[in-house]
Amino acid sequence: MSTLIDKIDGITLTKDGGEIPPSKVFDAFYGGLADLLRHNRQRSSSNQRDNSRLEQSHQQRERELFKKWRDSFPQDIEAVMTYDQGGQKTFTVQPRLNIETTFSGEAEKRGRRQREPNILFLEDNSGSETYVFRRAMTYKPGDHAFDVFNKEAGNKHDHFAYASFLPPDAKTYNHGKRGGELFLPEPFLLAGLERAFSTHDISRTTPKHGHVATDENTHTSYLLRPYLDSVRSRPAAPKKFVEYLSSMHSLGLLDTYDRQAEHYCLEKGETNPPAPIVNIDPDYIVHAGSLDQKIQHDKKNFFNAITNFQQNILEEDYDWFLTEYRQRRHGHNHQNEFRKDLVPRRISDVSASYKKQLLR
Repeated sequence: MSTLIDKIDGITLTKDGGEIPPSKVFDAFYGGLADLLRHNRQRSSSNQRDNSRLEQSHQQRERELFKKWRDSFPQDIEAVMTYDQGGQKTFTVQPRLNIETTFSGEAEKRGRRQREPNILFLEDNSGSETYVFRRAMTYKPGDHAFDVFNKEAGNKHDHFAYASFLPPDAKTYNHGKRGGELFLPEPFLLAGLERAFSTHDISRTTPKHGHVATDENTHTSYLLRPYLDSVRSRPAAPKKFVEYLSSMHSLGLLDTYDRQAEHYCLEKGETNPPAPIVNIDPDYIVHAGSLDQKIQHDKKNFFNAITNFQQNILEEDYDWFLTEYRQRRHGHNHQNEFRKDLVPRRISDVSASYKKQLLR
């Protein structure tokens, strides 16, 4: 059964009628966030955050910077999609606006955004077709996103192996645990997963996507996938959560560093309904490596996490979860193969892992 992505033959990104590369599209929408991000990083490093009057002043400044960014959005960027039947459709490009802010009315969104979002939305004029345009990045030591992970993982992370993914201009660490946890940069992770899904009889854990382009200088990939419904807004069978975890673990993968309910969505267009649960934000996934006990502990942690999702409180108990998990894991153990053979190490091999490049 073909999916929405399978029907797309190409995409052209335009500004004022001329073609523009993906990196420039993201810069146009999120480059204006620089002042807000800088402001939030300074606040996070400040020792005066408990001062209520100072906090109010900071929040007011954040509001001003947020509005300044919102007013900077370009109005002349479009995406033209070409389909395999020869048709074309024009899409407007929209930024993500629900970024975490301290003045948000929703408690769970009260954070301090310190890095640019990695997605844009493409919507046709009728609103009937919507895609997510994702920037999959290789975080370098010194990048905020990498430093957040490194603070959590510490010396359990295999910095020696991670260095093989980095572009030449990146600094590297000379410490860590050889063979330990390996933070897998999203471009390389997704290419490895596509190889695994086509090789082994395991459930898909990330959305089926189209490869738009890869920037070999920055080790960044640009991808396109349909907009998917979160398991918080649509019911998901408990067995689908088990299938997700067993597939992840069969490859030695963990998403414990960024396990949020809104990251789990229902795939579209698959051959075996109901659709599998997939992770739409896989930029903090790690390979457990020699720390196999982390996989054993993760079963209970995952069960506890999904029972706390507001719309997905499992009626089944943990014994049921374990029984289902063991049945699905039986005979599926590709941990070493995934890390050693399926995940590419050269950025040129990322592009080669896809049948075609959609950017025209």
